[in-house]
Amino acid sequence: FCGDNGQGDLLAGQLMVGQHQDGDSSDSSEFDPEVEHAASGRESVKCVLIHKVMEHQDSLALEPSGKRNAQWEEDLRRRGLIFHRTYVGAALELFRRGSGLVSATQLREVVQAAIDDFAWAVTSFPDFNGWDEAATVLAQEIQEANEVLVAEGLEKVNEALQQDVKRAAEHSRAHKLRLHRRHKGPRNQPHLCGNADHDSDIESFEDLSEESSDAREKFLP
Repeated sequence: FCGDNGQGDLLAGQLMVGQHQDGDSSDSSEFDPEVEHAASGRESVKCVLIHKVMEHQDSLALEPSGKRNAQWEEDLRRRGLIFHRTYVGAALELFRRGSGLVSATQLREVVQAAIDDFAWAVTSFPDFNGWDEAATVLAQEIQEANEVLVAEGLEKVNEALQQDVKRAAEHSRAHKLRLHRRHKGPRNQPHLCGNADHDSDIESFEDLSEESSDAREKFLP
């Protein structure tokens, strides 16, 4: 089951893995699929993946917000409910659990797909203010995944996320500068739509579309 902690997915996931208990949680020994399946009786649910999009205290869960700490998250992980920030992190955790859901080869494919998608995203939406933080998080998890891939005898995936962010920022600044210059052009010249601002926006959009298309081509197979 896949979801996020923005609405009711976390609560549903807790019920699926039979997590809720009265009193204190059990010890924090390593996850054992056979033991957990026998205890919960929910063999149809192998894993629950929850994308963390907000703080635990603000999400809907079975426990009071004050009890949702690091130990709470670890207890959920042992029972099969995994919080993740990126799909690389999710795939990495599934591989480490030895559940058979993700192989080392598949982990590498997920990493490569994440890099390609990130490159496309920063090129398509260069003005987004959160790219630096997103690149840092993704790069950290790619590094962990690469360590696993090398240990499994596979070639690691090269990534250059910070360079992608830098190129996107430069592209955005260049586009804004061109737009600003066009808006400051002569006002007495004839315009296609009778409006200099409107014409400038159309031209800038066409330029940006062409540049974005050219930039994205290098990431396509």
